[in-house]
Amino acid sequence: VVTYDTNEYIYDKNSEEKLNITALSFIMSGLVIAEKCPDLDAYSAEMTLDVKKRYLGTGLKVIEMKIGGKYTVRELISLALIGSYSDAMYLAAITVFGSEGDCVNAMNQKAAELGMADTVFVDLNGFEASQYSTARDVAKMFKAACENSVIKEIMSTRKYTLSKNEYREKATGNFDSVSFSNSCMIINPGTVHFYNKVVAGKSGTTDAAGRCIVTRGEEKGNRYICVLLGEPQTTDRDQNGNTIRYDFIDTKN
Repeated sequence: VVTYDTNEYIYDKNSEEKLNITALSFIMSGLVIAEKCPDLDAYSAEMTLDVKKRYLGTGLKVIEMKIGGKYTVRELISLALIGSYSDAMYLAAITVFGSEGDCVNAMNQKAAELGMADTVFVDLNGFEASQYSTARDVAKMFKAACENSVIKEIMSTRKYTLSKNEYREKATGNFDSVSFSNSCMIINPGTVHFYNKVVAGKSGTTDAAGRCIVTRGEEKGNRYICVLLGEPQTTDRDQNGNTIRYDFIDTKN
């Protein structure tokens, strides 16, 4: 736990341990795309069969976007950061950078600029086990993302509406839009984990990496960044089966 404005560490445990951060990597891929593409609504990306095949059989979340459907880069990075859809970020990356590799290079260059000395990105979404970061580095990355107005707005969104009738391969019925709830449950009012003092966040979970989450919380005018990496997936309830809840307590006030 670190103060947002003064970088003072309030709580620190194993914050320099190198761990896989899974879908938290979307924060950096989204950030470098947003910085390279000043008008996220001007770029039009088309879903292709090759993009759909990119994550076939990996078990990663993909969205059933229609082949030939056109999407803005803003829509794509929103779907990735809010819903953790890997194909959406991949399509955004190759549209703006030309290739996944060039986007990953930009991610590592940005990490170096931010002083993230213990971080290596290998892909866009944290799927490859060989990439790693630390809680301290994730806090630096998250603060930089929150300083970008576009990324901050996306990470604060509780429910995202995509106004594309052809967004799915097998859409049924007539509809003008479809909504996606934020997969970071702590900012999703529709879950028991919702916590109204958290104003932005991103989470990710895999069997290998465990539960990972980074959030920005606000209490009595003070702002904090909280990072949790490598949490086992069996610790969200106490011995009585009740959901474990946490609270921000401002010890200075």
